[in-house]
Amino acid sequence: MRRPLVLAILTALLGATLAMAAPTSSSALDTASATAPAVDTSPPAVGSCHNLTSKEARRRADGKPAVDCDSRHTTLTIKIARFSNPDWSLGPKMNRKISKKCMRGLVKYFDGRTKRIQLSGYMVYNFIPKWRQRNAGANWVRCDIALPRPRWMPPLPGNGNPPLGRPPLADNIARCLKSIKGTYYYTTCNAGHQVKATRVIKTRYDRYPGRKNIERDAERRCGNRLGRKLAVYEFPPRTWWKAGLTHFVCYERD
Repeated sequence: MRRPLVLAILTALLGATLAMAAPTSSSALDTASATAPAVDTSPPAVGSCHNLTSKEARRRADGKPAVDCDSRHTTLTIKIARFSNPDWSLGPKMNRKISKKCMRGLVKYFDGRTKRIQLSGYMVYNFIPKWRQRNAGANWVRCDIALPRPRWMPPLPGNGNPPLGRPPLADNIARCLKSIKGTYYYTTCNAGHQVKATRVIKTRYDRYPGRKNIERDAERRCGNRLGRKLAVYEFPPRTWWKAGLTHFVCYERD
């Protein structure tokens, strides 16, 4: 049976809500403000490298310092997205804004090569400022790329300049899926997997047609292209679509 897969990694990552700090008395605030040093609200630099575990990459904020890009690292900062009056409670509207801006950063980083991006295992992780930075007025979100596996974050290749290359992509970059207890997870093709992304097909819509229509079209067109070889088909959510990632991805068993 062919199974649909929606690019939902950002939805899962952005679905978390933040626990807000308990109220503090005005007298305590006055005392603290007189003695506390100024909070650095500046974001990490674009191009900085970070050595994060899978658990750390799923957190809403990252307080670890950047590492040298010549050393082991698992994520690379590709964009700092700015927001006026950001909603740090991370409601649906704010999550959509973050997703769209970070995905546009991914497309720009790889020079608009959307077909290759959608055949690759590169995924976007985003991090909001730490609590003290948010309270001090920070208005940015850090957008990183990584090559995640289900339970592990492998090091990025390229010493701070991760490659994309031409199809067929190298196995350590190419997009595959691993099934764990009936659920598919993204992985690179040099790790254990069941299916591999082998085709991308441009959609034919001028505007996003809605989930039902785009899913039906993805199944039909991937089926026409691969026939019985088709194992899984993938269609972009609205925020990816708006960022320029408008292709269907068709997977074969591998």
